[in-house]
Amino acid sequence: MKPDWDSLGDAFKDNDSVQILDVDCTAGGKSTCGEFGVRGYPTVKYFTGSTDEKGDSYSGGRDLKSLKTFVETNLIQCNVADPKDCNDEEKAIIKNYEGKAGDAEKDHVAKTKKLADMRKARRDAQKQLKDDEKVWAAEEKELDLNIHILKQMAAVGKDEL
Repeated sequence: MKPDWDSLGDAFKDNDSVQILDVDCTAGGKSTCGEFGVRGYPTVKYFTGSTDEKGDSYSGGRDLKSLKTFVETNLIQCNVADPKDCNDEEKAIIKNYEGKAGDAEKDHVAKTKKLADMRKARRDAQKQLKDDEKVWAAEEKELDLNIHILKQMAAVGKDEL
């Protein structure tokens, strides 16, 4: 994997939104590996605005093509100052706000709050669903038990007729 990893680093060395790094967890990098929860080797971690501070583990292919595809699909970020890596949707947003820094700041604040509120609502809904699942599971178990017993009793009653 090391040759492909080094080639990946070379492929993205000039990209401002991606850094390809390696840490030797058996030598001077032990504390870094411990800090980021690396327990097995080789471990590939990636970091974006949506991962926590310890990053997420990459579990895809370890060959250059797979690694490069993952980086290009998931890690390349749009840079307003140099939009070469921006997709059409990102370019449209840039065009919409060109010359409107005040509007961009106002909308940034509003959208950041909306995203935080949405994530909180999702977490709350997921917690509620988890709690509901426990109640439903208990009710299902009780109903299954009743149905099992009642079915037998009904069958016995039919035989007595």
